[in-house]
Amino acid sequence: MGLTPRQDGWTNFLNLELKRVRITTSINYGIFTEAEGLRVQCDLSNPLQWSALHNWAFNITVFKPSIFLLRDHITLFSDCGSDWTSAPTDYATWIPYVYTLNLNLVDFSLFLNVNDGNIISSPSELNDNSYLTFRGAKISGKIVVPSDKISPVEHSVKFEWSSPAMALTVHAPVWNTLSVLLSEQEIGNLHKLELVGSYIYPADVSRKNIETLDMQVSASYMSVVFYGFLLRYLFNMRNNYFGEHVQFVTLEEYQRDQKLTGRGALHTGKRPPVENVLDVVMAVEVAKGAMILPSRLYEVSEGVRLHFDMLEADVRFMDYYMGIPSEAARLT
Repeated sequence: MGLTPRQDGWTNFLNLELKRVRITTSINYGIFTEAEGLRVQCDLSNPLQWSALHNWAFNITVFKPSIFLLRDHITLFSDCGSDWTSAPTDYATWIPYVYTLNLNLVDFSLFLNVNDGNIISSPSELNDNSYLTFRGAKISGKIVVPSDKISPVEHSVKFEWSSPAMALTVHAPVWNTLSVLLSEQEIGNLHKLELVGSYIYPADVSRKNIETLDMQVSASYMSVVFYGFLLRYLFNMRNNYFGEHVQFVTLEEYQRDQKLTGRGALHTGKRPPVENVLDVVMAVEVAKGAMILPSRLYEVSEGVRLHFDMLEADVRFMDYYMGIPSEAARLT
């Protein structure tokens, strides 16, 4: 912490290092992230003029994290961003800020829950849940949260991620047939992943308002074993994170709801009526890839292999709409 100002302002730095980190949230008081280490470097410097733009940077490095991400966690982070960017409308004392988060995950594992109906009793219990897991040696990201306008009509958060290589694996609980009969859990991999996007959301909440998640994804040398159950898991991921079942329910809550309603469809996990509509727009571009369509249920010894030089897809889905127009070049 600087006690005397410099030409560029007052300098304030914070360095923090933790070992064997476990992070829980108020979503379900379960484990959100476990990691061997966490390093945080913060630049909280202030300009000489108190009302000038403040640029605060947070450099965060996490070593060997296991992240169990739910849609409710994304909503929690969005609420935190709204708290950071909210400010009183007093023009005489208002100060503009821009928060920059630089994230580096080393030897990471990202678990996306694909349970039917988003029924989750313990998100981090491997023996109770089905996951699509993304693993890699390193992924780097940058998130910019601006708060440089007074009472904006909408907020915009920009982000970008990159990874040199990443693998996709399937995890099934012990009672699932896949855990016994599936020959290999790793069903896909890719290289040179780059993701750039923005998340725009209104300042107030209404069913007439639309939140927009816009992403451009590019990768190369991708290969995937497209089992039949993978399509089902992809639709479950869409429903659990962006669709009908964005709010998870425990098994006890689901069973109690079935006894009270006597209906077979799950209603407690659906999006509440008073909430902004989420519009997801994603442009995907893959160079030099292959898709394997196995002829057997749980092994890839026989099947059809499709190669392509370029695959482009424009994905868009909301609560009531989903479209995936795609185009492939030199398919063999």
